[in-house]
Amino acid sequence: TGRNVFPITGPPVWFPQQRIANAQAQFAALKSAPGQKVLVSIGGDSRNHRMSEHNVLAIESAINRLAQGRTFWITVSRRTPEHARVRFRRLAASLNGVFWENEERDGPNPYVAFLSLCDVAMVTCESANMIADPAFFGKPVYLLKLDGGSPRFDKLHNAFIARHAARWFTGGLQSWTYTPLREAARAAD
Repeated sequence: TGRNVFPITGPPVWFPQQRIANAQAQFAALKSAPGQKVLVSIGGDSRNHRMSEHNVLAIESAINRLAQGRTFWITVSRRTPEHARVRFRRLAASLNGVFWENEERDGPNPYVAFLSLCDVAMVTCESANMIADPAFFGKPVYLLKLDGGSPRFDKLHNAFIARHAARWFTGGLQSWTYTPLREAARAAD
């Protein structure tokens, strides 16, 4: 706090228009995916959160339950436990979705295309950037619970919820609209 402090919601992520256009052109086939396009961004263990077997099962079960009429684009981070990577890769294949882990195994990174082309995002709650990324595009963000937490992350989650960018995942996927969170541009102005 203070006179010279400018509060922002989450990290100041920024995606230049040319990068978005290039990603959409490179992964143009994603545009024709059937049904609601759902990005699932899976993180993992952090200082304050832990991805338990129970969390993986809950996310996997939810995706299976919601699969009809939707296409899932699942991506994992370097913090995602190996057992979860294997299960989410298998899940994406069984649903005719897309799974991306790294370039060596899966080819060029479609993350920016996923972000810009999805209809809704499901994001594990332990990464400020993974939450802010779809909010930059004005995509509805569903927060997926992991074990643990902290007052700092509670404040972060509540800030995204207050700006109508995020909701806790409770079983269903709906779309809603809000002004995209362009915090880097807002702070620069």
